Amino acid sequence: MSKKNTLLFIVFNLFVFFFVLIPKDVYAIDPICSKKKFNTIRQEASTIKVKYDLVFDKNHRAFFNVTFTNVSQNLYLKINDNMFEPDENNAIKLTYMFEGGKKYTFDFYVAQKVTCADNYVTSRDVNMPKYNYYSERDECLEYEEFPLCNTWYKGTISSDEEFLAKLEQYKESLKNKGTTEKPGRNIFERMQDFYTDNIGITGPITAIIVIAIAIIVVRKIILRRKRVRIKFDE
Repeated sequence: MSKKNTLLFIVFNLFVFFFVLIPKDVYAIDPICSKKKFNTIRQEASTIKVKYDLVFDKNHRAFFNVTFTNVSQNLYLKINDNMFEPDENNAIKLTYMFEGGKKYTFDFYVAQKVTCADNYVTSRDVNMPKYNYYSERDECLEYEEFPLCNTWYKGTISSDEEFLAKLEQYKESLKNKGTTEKPGRNIFERMQDFYTDNIGITGPITAIIVIAIAIIVVRKIILRRKRVRIKFDE
């Protein structure tokens, strides 16, 4: 083999090695994308924050919109080969109508306009809570503290019959505690309920306290008058 052919053979093998065999998403092969630069972008990605908002469709089915904030302009979000870049406020808003009760993973990559482009950077896992439709029931207006009335109740309610049966059990448990208070009442209302429910005890105690205060006040008045008379006699 001539020197010329040998040189061409070497060049060809180098081309195959760098552009075919080595994956394109490995940042180390990019002479412009240094490790320092990539780590800087990764550090920016560590400050990404996420929130989700409950929404309903026209059939009153619950879904969630997801918003990522503090997203660097050096990043983009990739979902099913779709690319989402941050807006001027460094936010990415998704109105995908994500279902509750599921876990979603969102992958972020380096923006195409900067070095290290298209390299995977980080992921964010979001566990969407399951919306409890039974929290809208009229019964829950009176018994807000009933677990099955919680908006984000994590258990399973198989039927209306099960819901109503457990609600009756909850009502009975309140009676067994010797209280008729309604969930959601403030401390002053609860104190009033306690006073009324136990009037046989709280009534006499209140009377004794009032009489004791009256005696103390009258005694102070009498002592004060005696002191005034003694001064006049002097």
